[in-house]
Amino acid sequence: MMNLEDMLRRSIKPASQTRQGHQKGFTLIELLVVISIISLLISILLPALGSARKAAQAIACASNLRQLAIAFHTYATDHDSWIPPANMNGGPKQSWASRLDGNYLTAKGPVYKCPSQDDPYLGWLSYRYPQTFGNLNTNWEPTPAYFLLRNLDRFKKPMGKIVMLIDANSTGSPSPQWIYSPGLGGLLDSPTYAVAALRHYGAGSINVTWLDGHVAPQTERDIRSWEFYQWGHAGGGGVHAYPTY
Repeated sequence: MMNLEDMLRRSIKPASQTRQGHQKGFTLIELLVVISIISLLISILLPALGSARKAAQAIACASNLRQLAIAFHTYATDHDSWIPPANMNGGPKQSWASRLDGNYLTAKGPVYKCPSQDDPYLGWLSYRYPQTFGNLNTNWEPTPAYFLLRNLDRFKKPMGKIVMLIDANSTGSPSPQWIYSPGLGGLLDSPTYAVAALRHYGAGSINVTWLDGHVAPQTERDIRSWEFYQWGHAGGGGVHAYPTY
């Protein structure tokens, strides 16, 4: 006759045996359903995450351009309202960027580069400046004569409508730190010089810094509608003219 202790021992199975006896795996159909749901969620979320990332890059780009504008105006304050020349042939600091770099901004810091720029030819600098804002020789003489150094106090046109910096792409080869544009169409279609980079806001706009320091996006249609004075020209057509001060 079994005593109570023996009866309890037989009725209680080890935990490992109980787990093994009740284990049940997923069926193939259940696994496929789970995988399908995960794939659907990924397909829904990825475009939203990509859009958020591009929007953040556009905002960061605009912030960079705003910091550059502040540096430009600080430079002008220190130089009796003269802004940096676009280029100085043969000088120790040949471009506008080299005049700001290390003096008014961190040397070759991230502020010079759009976060969405992946053009290997642009290197550390993806923003461009009108060559019409001063192409000088070592004696500070404009070459040619209508690429004059500019003074903020002498502009007659509203500075809020004159372009100072644009987000740019190269045309497949190393390009200067300024944009030469024989016509405003060259800002978008030049075969040899840097061109406006339509890479923000659905790849239909660029960020632009205006001479008064504000930053605003512009579409291709906006750019093609600019008047010549907005890009540092006084005349029309495809020829440079003496700048309007």
